[in-house]
Amino acid sequence: MQKSPFSRYLESTIRTDAFKKNKIAFVSGPRQVGKTTLAKSLLSSAENYFSYDQETFRRAWAKYPDKSLELRAPGPIILDEIHKDRNWKR
Repeated sequence: MQKSPFSRYLESTIRTDAFKKNKIAFVSGPRQVGKTTLAKSLLSSAENYFSYDQETFRRAWAKYPDKSLELRAPGPIILDEIHKDRNWKR
């Protein structure tokens, strides 16, 4: 993934407080503030970015959530826009 020359103030916090402890980090905020850019900057592999806005991922996630992530690489994953799934908390 291409790194931004600008560091986001939450990046180090997410890396040290969540990822190193194998915890989930939820990032929320107003539209167009850089949440997706921040999320993508945290990835070590582009294969670990999944967006609920992508129809193929959305269909796979609805039927078999575990299988929809099978092709991921090692490291953290990003589930962008996952709140749009009404059952995302399950």
